Amino acid sequence: MKKLLLLASAIFFISVLHATTDTIKVSDNKFEPATANVTVGDTILWIWVEGFHNTKSLDIPTGAATWDHNLFSSADNFKYKVTKAGTYNYWCAIHQNLMTATLNVSEILPVTLTALNVMAAGNTANIQWRTVNEVNIASYTIKRSSDGTNFTNIGQVKATNKSSSNIYNFTDKTIPATDKYVYYYLDILDKDGSHTLSAIRSFKNIYAKSGLLHYVSPNPVIGTNHLMLQFYADKPGKLLVQLFDASGALVKQAQLDAGEGVNNGHFHTGALAAGTYVLQCTLDGNKDTRKIIVQ
Repeated sequence: MKKLLLLASAIFFISVLHATTDTIKVSDNKFEPATANVTVGDTILWIWVEGFHNTKSLDIPTGAATWDHNLFSSADNFKYKVTKAGTYNYWCAIHQNLMTATLNVSEILPVTLTALNVMAAGNTANIQWRTVNEVNIASYTIKRSSDGTNFTNIGQVKATNKSSSNIYNFTDKTIPATDKYVYYYLDILDKDGSHTLSAIRSFKNIYAKSGLLHYVSPNPVIGTNHLMLQFYADKPGKLLVQLFDASGALVKQAQLDAGEGVNNGHFHTGALAAGTYVLQCTLDGNKDTRKIIVQ
């Protein structure tokens, strides 16, 4: 019996009066999500989960207000209203390049997107969306990512521009076999050249040939005291990270917060002598290991 998996379905509206609050969690030295698509007028809400962090604007559109706010137990949230379209790059000033994120802010276009669904169809993904009130829309470009951050174009569908309800479909037949979770969004193009972006939706590839760990970097380790980890989680939990030396002795361990989908985090190893180590990660009964070379 084929398993039909509906992972991401949502109803959201784009209209002149619409504004939402978009939540970003701050924990384990990461912003979650690290990339968010929002529209002008939305409010961004950063919520502290654990640790001592900061959210600080870096490269933002001209005319947009900068921000710099610490997040910890007694100052556990910060709000920012976006007023300009464009790309907003920000980071945690405490962890800098280890903890960066992006807001893609677009203008509101004359279309109402009433649903966006991603469904399994065998070993492919079917992206379906519905609209009403289409006026002067040129096309819908489908974007895909294996990490929820870096997206590429995988197809385009021409708009019909009917005021009544419209249903669109696109089948992604090129999902990499190594990608357990895949992320999609729509880039909606107006005929005058304006763009707006839908929210990002996730899809679980049940045919993926992948373990718990997607990648570990750097390896070999040269002149640094941390490892960047990208790993998968089927539900929220804690990833146990353990580092063993060549004799099997435990050198360092930590727990990283895990959300459903692709997770990014970093593991502080401390100063390590040159040699061969084994990194073991455990989550929800699943284990994965990597040989780590320190030079």
